[in-house]
Amino acid sequence: GNGDQFQYDWLKQDLNGDFIAHLLSQDDVAPNHLNQAGIMIRDSLTDISRFFFIGKTADNKIYLLYRNVAGGSVNVLSVPYVPGNDYFRIAKSVTKLTAYYGTCEAGPWTVLGTNHDLGFGTGEIYEGFAVSSLNTGVVSTATFALPGNSTGLPIQLLNFTGTNVDNKYVSLSWETATEQ
Repeated sequence: GNGDQFQYDWLKQDLNGDFIAHLLSQDDVAPNHLNQAGIMIRDSLTDISRFFFIGKTADNKIYLLYRNVAGGSVNVLSVPYVPGNDYFRIAKSVTKLTAYYGTCEAGPWTVLGTNHDLGFGTGEIYEGFAVSSLNTGVVSTATFALPGNSTGLPIQLLNFTGTNVDNKYVSLSWETATEQ
């Protein structure tokens, strides 16, 4: 089907403005190295909802992905990643969304594509961080930071656990208030 596979940590919003995040780190999932990490706005939490995403892949491309019809296909636009362009911004004005990338929260910003009217955003939307390995059997991870002037996500951490696994790695798990 046309369902997406993003893991998504979100907050309900009904505001116009900018959502800005800094991608601090991203793993590299073999064999395809196409795992994605970035920011997203969705009209619902279903895997077939309309959405707008800008982020980076482990194979060093910046992607704009969006679905303008629930259950429809995903539109894709990509450009080569230039080191340091780890800040992502979505500007929302009613139902119009524009994606940007840059080297710091103050800009300068480079627009990716044009502005898109996806037909949602006059009421509540979901704004958050999105990560996908593009493989249902593999988990991908990324670390984000919110700049001081973003409309941001005040995520409330409910629990966090780290477990040593065979002295080789640490297995981490957590739950946020938006996951209840």
